[in-house]
Amino acid sequence: NGADAAPDFTLVDQNGEEHTLSAYKGKVVFLNFWTTWCGYCVEEMPDIQDLYEEYGRNEEDVVFLAVASPAGD
Repeated sequence: NGADAAPDFTLVDQNGEEHTLSAYKGKVVFLNFWTTWCGYCVEEMPDIQDLYEEYGRNEEDVVFLAVASPAGD
């Protein structure tokens, strides 16, 4: 389709498990950057949770990754 690929990166989740973007090649990746102190970010989370559940809980063709910055960071 001519689109440039996103740069590869690795994140560590709250359970210490690593997630590398290239591991999800061929899937749709919903990537959300948010902070715990951002009212709008917290407000949108129930909608993102609904999408996560609707699209297979990361077990199908859509993967949800949320990158959070805790309060004070």
